[in-house]
Amino acid sequence: MLVGPAINAALDPMKNVTRWLGLVAISCCSHLIYGCGTPEEPLGARRGSDGETGGAGSHPGSAGGRGDNATTSTGSGGSSSGATTGSGGTGGQGGTAGHGGGGPATGTGATGGAAGRGGTGGTTGSAGSAGQGGAGATGGTGSGNAGNSGTTGGQGGASTGGTAGSGGATTGNGGIGGTAGSAAGSAGAGGGGAGGATGGAGGSADAGGTDGTLHFVVYGDTRTGSATHQRVVDQIAKLNPDLVVHSGDLWDGYTQAQFTTILTKNANIAALLTNGLYVVSRGNHETVTDYLAFKPSLSRGNATERFSYAVGNSYFVVLGMDPSGAASFLETELKKPEAMAARWRFVQSHYPIYSGGTTHGASGIPSIEKLCDTYRVAVYWAGHDHIYERSHQVCGGQVADTGDALSVSKGTVYVVSGGGGAPLYGIAKIATTHIQASTNNYVDVVAAPTTLTVKAYKLDGSQLDSFTIAQ
Repeated sequence: MLVGPAINAALDPMKNVTRWLGLVAISCCSHLIYGCGTPEEPLGARRGSDGETGGAGSHPGSAGGRGDNATTSTGSGGSSSGATTGSGGTGGQGGTAGHGGGGPATGTGATGGAAGRGGTGGTTGSAGSAGQGGAGATGGTGSGNAGNSGTTGGQGGASTGGTAGSGGATTGNGGIGGTAGSAAGSAGAGGGGAGGATGGAGGSADAGGTDGTLHFVVYGDTRTGSATHQRVVDQIAKLNPDLVVHSGDLWDGYTQAQFTTILTKNANIAALLTNGLYVVSRGNHETVTDYLAFKPSLSRGNATERFSYAVGNSYFVVLGMDPSGAASFLETELKKPEAMAARWRFVQSHYPIYSGGTTHGASGIPSIEKLCDTYRVAVYWAGHDHIYERSHQVCGGQVADTGDALSVSKGTVYVVSGGGGAPLYGIAKIATTHIQASTNNYVDVVAAPTTLTVKAYKLDGSQLDSFTIAQ
């Protein structure tokens, strides 16, 4: 693994080159992730190689090569030519499309060539062309199975020869997080073959919209004020998110049963809780035992307060109550292939990295920040101070951008959302503060493929803050 620019360059002349390039290479993945302040490598790498062309008659083309990672497109299937139209034998079989980055579901096809296998977050390969001569053959039917954001169904192959056959026209149904399969191939010209094929069905993802977008809400510090917590949850329910992230301090001052009642009043939030999509970083007002014993699980079934998970196009690392001393764990999780393949990466804990709250406050944890820089964590979510605060974008412990339209390549934004019902705290600006307010709040996040849109709201639904981060 190449060493990142944050290591003291004076220790080794080669590190000067690395520092100059601003490069951090991650060996477990086929593409590179750079540290903040450098141009971003496209998340998709090389496409799979094309299959060889099949011989005349029924000789099949060879399979396309495998794509480099979960976000690549697959290689095209090989084409084949058959005998002369009207007199020859059956056309050659198209080559099998290249694999995507490892998705499990396969496309199957007849003479039109098989659809590509759906990769995790990848797109399917196109079907091979049918051979000329003889009756037209039916194109392959794609079968996607999405990873994080769903896959596209395979495309049916075209057929020629014989009298006109009827073209297929059915479109595959996109799963949650998947894109609908494309419509079928062209009608055959010539003798009575059926021309088109049905598009493959998009696969199901854990959560997210049909265009690969994840919509989630962040809030926290809901202890003491059960009535205020209920009002916040009612506002969140109107947004109908795919995921809720809670920064900790749950129910101290009222009971766990009341906490459950608050969450289950709205059916959509109750469903998220039941399905492991209401995820909490433990606060200092609940014990590890109580946090892990709560049902349904607040840690997605993990038996520790530190864990990671992928939902839709995003990857989250939860550092529990206190992120200090968690650098080794964080690096291990951010190195995982599913983290590297995610479009967006986030970290959360109860204690903040930066905060201008006058009750607790925080002025940085370099070991955590360095990893957020290296692995391009877009936003670090926290609570503990009962305020709303958004930092400027920070890289290497320094302010990198003070705007509202940011680029993920420039650094990480540190957000404190601790206004879910607990008594509010005072505020005082620190060097990294972009905006802060002592008010109840919740944060709405839309993680689209190329842009992260973040909007913070007050309890009455009025907007408190808004910013974007572009890939």
